[in-house]
Amino acid sequence: MTFKGRMISEITDNTDGTNNYATNTNSIITFESTITKLQVQFKGFITEMSDNFQSSWETEEVYGRMDPIGTFKSTKRAITLGWTIPAASIEEAKSNFGAVKELTAMLYPGYSAGQVTVSGESFTTANSISKPPLIRLSYANLIKAANGEGLLGWVDGFNVQPNLEIGFFIEGTNQFPKVYTMNCNFNVLHEHNLGWNSEGTWIGSNAAKFPFGEGNE
Repeated sequence: MTFKGRMISEITDNTDGTNNYATNTNSIITFESTITKLQVQFKGFITEMSDNFQSSWETEEVYGRMDPIGTFKSTKRAITLGWTIPAASIEEAKSNFGAVKELTAMLYPGYSAGQVTVSGESFTTANSISKPPLIRLSYANLIKAANGEGLLGWVDGFNVQPNLEIGFFIEGTNQFPKVYTMNCNFNVLHEHNLGWNSEGTWIGSNAAKFPFGEGNE
């Protein structure tokens, strides 16, 4: 199987007008593999979205003190995202079917085989992980880095659910869901320092574009 990604512009069936809506409003969910640089896009029929900023503190109880002493450790960000993937025709259902397959493949790492020489003979060693399956995720102005790229991070996994009540398009012995429901938890990796300097000035790359990339200047 050859992986090639899937862009919204490649969906030729626009009988329901959703292609135009997604493109004109930038309502497009984009996943990009950092290993292959391939992108998989879905129309932004969002069913669930939460942006969780969680600070972690180390606490120590001290004798005679009412409150614990707190030492700051880190602030983490995780995004929960759910979306629906409808198909207006069997052609679009096939495209969605392929897009879901390619998206799940982004969960797997990159491997490399090393070469060793023993007694003058060269051997190929067992494959070892060379690249982790990191992903860039973007959606409109709500999920985006300050530089306009998708946020970098990793996905815990994808939950893929064909809607059995709506059914399938049938072609021979193959069945293509008319509607998928998907969701995932995306753990954001910070690519630069964030916080405040001694003068109380934001030291991130662009204060006007934190944390949603753009739209809040």
